[in-house]
Amino acid sequence: LNNLARLYETQGHYAQAEPLYQRALAIHEEVFGPKHALTATSLNNLAFLYQTQGHYAQAEPLYQRALAIYEEVFGPKHTSTATSLNNLASLFAIQSHYAQAEPLFQRALAIHEEVFGPKHKSTATSLNNLAVLYQFQGHYAQAEPLFQRVLAIREKILGPKHADTATSLNNLAVLYQFQGHYAKAEPLYQRALVIVELVSGNNHPDTANILLNYAWLHYAQNQITPAIFYGKQAINTLQASRESNQKLNEELRKSFLDSKESAYRMVADWLLEAGRLAEAEQVLAMLKEDEQFQYLRRNQASAKKLDTRTQCTSWEEKHCQRYQQLSTELREAGKTLQDLAKDKSAQAEEKARLDDLNQQLKIRNAAFNQGLTEINSALNALQADPEYKIHLEKDVLQRSNRLRRSLKELGNGAVTLHYLLLENTVKIILTAPDKQLTRSSDIKLTALRRKVGLMRQAILRQQEQANLMALSQELYQLLIAPVADELAAVEAKTLMVSLDGILRYLPFAALHDGEHFLIERFALNLQTLAAKTDLQDPPQPNWRISGFGVSRAAEVMEPGTLRSIRFDALPFVQNELKAIIRQHPNDQGILPGEIYLDDAFSKQQLTKTLTQSGSSAVFHIGSHFELRPGDNSRSFLLLGQNAILTMADAFDENLDFSGADLVTLSACDTAMGADNALSNGAEIESFGVLVQELGAKSVLATLWPVIDESTSVFMQSFYQLREQKKLTKAEALRQAQRSMINSGTNFAQPYYWAPFVLMGNWL
Repeated sequence: LNNLARLYETQGHYAQAEPLYQRALAIHEEVFGPKHALTATSLNNLAFLYQTQGHYAQAEPLYQRALAIYEEVFGPKHTSTATSLNNLASLFAIQSHYAQAEPLFQRALAIHEEVFGPKHKSTATSLNNLAVLYQFQGHYAQAEPLFQRVLAIREKILGPKHADTATSLNNLAVLYQFQGHYAKAEPLYQRALVIVELVSGNNHPDTANILLNYAWLHYAQNQITPAIFYGKQAINTLQASRESNQKLNEELRKSFLDSKESAYRMVADWLLEAGRLAEAEQVLAMLKEDEQFQYLRRNQASAKKLDTRTQCTSWEEKHCQRYQQLSTELREAGKTLQDLAKDKSAQAEEKARLDDLNQQLKIRNAAFNQGLTEINSALNALQADPEYKIHLEKDVLQRSNRLRRSLKELGNGAVTLHYLLLENTVKIILTAPDKQLTRSSDIKLTALRRKVGLMRQAILRQQEQANLMALSQELYQLLIAPVADELAAVEAKTLMVSLDGILRYLPFAALHDGEHFLIERFALNLQTLAAKTDLQDPPQPNWRISGFGVSRAAEVMEPGTLRSIRFDALPFVQNELKAIIRQHPNDQGILPGEIYLDDAFSKQQLTKTLTQSGSSAVFHIGSHFELRPGDNSRSFLLLGQNAILTMADAFDENLDFSGADLVTLSACDTAMGADNALSNGAEIESFGVLVQELGAKSVLATLWPVIDESTSVFMQSFYQLREQKKLTKAEALRQAQRSMINSGTNFAQPYYWAPFVLMGNWL
């Protein structure tokens, strides 16, 4: 059970790992008792899983129990006790509870020094943990000698070309950089970079991390051009690392960047700062590509198809080629030496060749360092060159030409708004047919998350309207007001919005400028990566519809946890489907088609309907749909007969929605989990991507389920507007929402009309 759970955990399938770890713990407690070492191991496993997901309150008591068991079974000075102390201390450190973490790290260090001695690799690990803690607190004078001791131990035991030695060089360089000692930091980064290029290669996240730190060093010195250059090299390495399926060294992760996501955001921010908007958009697209790759649980064969890379500008090209040449020659020299070193019989006969290869490696090492120096000098010279600034302005226009041409061809006043969330800022990229620009709002990410959560709560409670309007106007000022004048100047009518992080939980339609809701002024469309290829495809002239629904209460087993979940009946679904779908000539429905309700709604029937000739242009599904953070195995659609269809099943079985103009789910639930580290809205966009990749041009979903007569009214209005007035899907959605706002009924509240989001092709 533990092995299978660990496999799921390494793949990021936390919902599947959790019940297995829980079962293993229960077995160990029953067989060996609550105070056995194996029970402690199970407690640690489950605690680490909770920690990984950001469920710190659940992890802490488990770590505490495990520590108490180890102390009782093995004593207070055993290495297992030291490991447990480190686990608990790390949990406290993640939460910035440094005063609680410090004595635990100190105890673990004392145990390792006593058991293994002062120059053991386990002692080095404990020294490093304590040094990182001091660094986080700004106690640099205390951290420095510890980092230096770690480096000395690893160089002696592991050698000067070992990956762990590179990590120590990096850690000490980061410390010097924090203190502003840039001249001390740079040679350490360069030494570390040589080692990871040799040992890990150019498709490993460890190489990317050190490249990013080296880029960050340049940025700290206002050397923006080289910072961007190395940042782009790092992003390309991260892109390549998906194929190698390697994990980032945990110790390196603590040194600066806490995730690959941070890397993409940092480089995109630098590009925006430099006015290189199209390149920034490309990096943000890669971030979403990676995010959806993880959520949809793609395999290594899929990873090889995701080959997007940042492109060098014409002024960077020769430096890109030079860096790649230096790296390749260094790796080739190292590999040749490594191959010969493994062949013990050849070493005796070819000592002269071994000496020659060592000398060649030294030459390549020196050439690499010299090359970095020359590249840096050249890039810094570019930064001050007036002609380079002119080149950048032309490059920005040229790189955005394709998107701007697409917007012009789409018409309907289409513009794009691309959002980037940083720790203290929201960046907004506006692209119109004749211009591209960036604006920003200053707000801490934690504060923004709180405001989004509060607005959702105010809408869902259908109370405190004054508080709701205040929050809505405040978020409008942060997210729309910075570009409001430009939107007016370009006569924007349709906002194609690419959202980031927790903004995907926010009903943009309900943002308010003090006079009107945003949806009253603009049609809205949520853009996904999958929509790039078919944005301009016209819809089918005559829609036929297949309707599926569940009206009865149901009880199912939750995927992964196998817990029982009960769903309430949806009494208005039957009327909703009949009002929309005309099965017989004399029926009142808006569109011709078929209805499959309750027991008739099975996976087999859905698959059959999808694959039959003359398949429908629209698939309308009125049922509970749970969209959950984590991965696609946790999100599922309720079918008839108490059955479910997970997103993972839909993906693995390749359900074919090709030919569908629209897939509508009228009762999705995308709960925003404030205490869940995985809760960043990726499930919403990934669902849209999945359905579009299965063939559908667009998806209409909801941010919360409105199980009410209002949904039936809304859906009738939407389809009628689109069918009778031949409006675009986005405009039909807007007018249906406006009609509810102006209805003078209870349905005018945002709760009833704001959750609907249209993803993909909006024509």
